[in-house]
Amino acid sequence: GGAVGIGSCIGWGDPHLRTFDGMRADYYSSGDYYLVKSGPVSIQAQYLPTKFTNGLAVTKMVAIGGPVLKGNKLVIGPLAATWKGA
Repeated sequence: GGAVGIGSCIGWGDPHLRTFDGMRADYYSSGDYYLVKSGPVSIQAQYLPTKFTNGLAVTKMVAIGGPVLKGNKLVIGPLAATWKGA
């Protein structure tokens, strides 16, 4: 198997990311995207346009799940966050 290491990625503003390998990604198109997809954890983001961004997508929701959360899921939205779907 491959080596397992510790890394970091950063999200800022609305659709901007610095990936684990140091590349930049900007998600201006609507859709659901994996920000992290690995064995222990997955992080997905939903991007949708707003009237304030002239149709460009912004981060609307982030969901974190996987074995690292022992089968639970954390969903962070614009007005609230849920744990285990509650």
